[in-house]
Amino acid sequence: MLQGVAGLAQMPMSMCHWIRPVRSIMFRPAVVAAMKELMGEGCAITTELSVPRNGFTTGKRKLTRMGWHEDAGNEGHVAYLMDPRYRFAKCGLFLQDHDPEWGGTIQVVSGGHRFPLKFGGIDFRFYAKRIFNIVGERYWPTQIRVRPGTLVMFDSRLPHASTMPAMARKLNLGSGKATDVPPDKTKYVIYWNASRPDCYQQYVANMVTRANKELESPNGEYPFYADAVRMRFPRDFPPGYESDAKAAGLVIGIPPSEQTEAIRVRFEKAVGLNPGFARWATAFRDLAAA
Repeated sequence: MLQGVAGLAQMPMSMCHWIRPVRSIMFRPAVVAAMKELMGEGCAITTELSVPRNGFTTGKRKLTRMGWHEDAGNEGHVAYLMDPRYRFAKCGLFLQDHDPEWGGTIQVVSGGHRFPLKFGGIDFRFYAKRIFNIVGERYWPTQIRVRPGTLVMFDSRLPHASTMPAMARKLNLGSGKATDVPPDKTKYVIYWNASRPDCYQQYVANMVTRANKELESPNGEYPFYADAVRMRFPRDFPPGYESDAKAAGLVIGIPPSEQTEAIRVRFEKAVGLNPGFARWATAFRDLAAA
């Protein structure tokens, strides 16, 4: 199943929830304990769950080195991201060793999630943070050492980049996905989000905004983000998902049902125009019936 889906850069997030070995990672006792150690009791997870395959971030912003980004970057310059109590993290379980030739891990700017200035307006403090991180990306990046089963959790405001393999010049990196990696060198990571119980609400609101923008400005690619947001909870999730989360003491961070429904209607209309996309939009139902 993890070998990928024809015609798409990666598996839709709606499908990932229906693959038990993938979703069950979030509910394993050791993983739950690690999330709660950082986020406290009542830790929340969102409905974003993905399994990038041979993914190498190739995008570039002005003055930013290739591939570097922050997951919170699309949330804009907002005050809640500067709150010292804010805690929202990306969790990644790596399924293979990193090696210099073929990549397989990430590098980060240590401390890059913090705002170096304690004074000034919101934009000024964000720009100061960006300048600090531009320097850090170039002069003191830290590469995370991973082995199969390594769990990495990093702040959503932390600059990071996937490690570009030494073989990159020989690979086809269309859409940031390497398509010429030998099977025995294939790289997978299972990614999801974890948050303090009082910090996910703003992110979830931004999920809806981002999904709407994706549907308003189609770029010819499958609307991956809207695919995740349109999932109705618990109706479109596997049996036992809700009870597993409850048993683990985790909160499911989801948009209000009326917003999810509005995204679902727009999503189905958009993918219905592309037969290939329509196939994958309903694939999770096929897994449910299996």
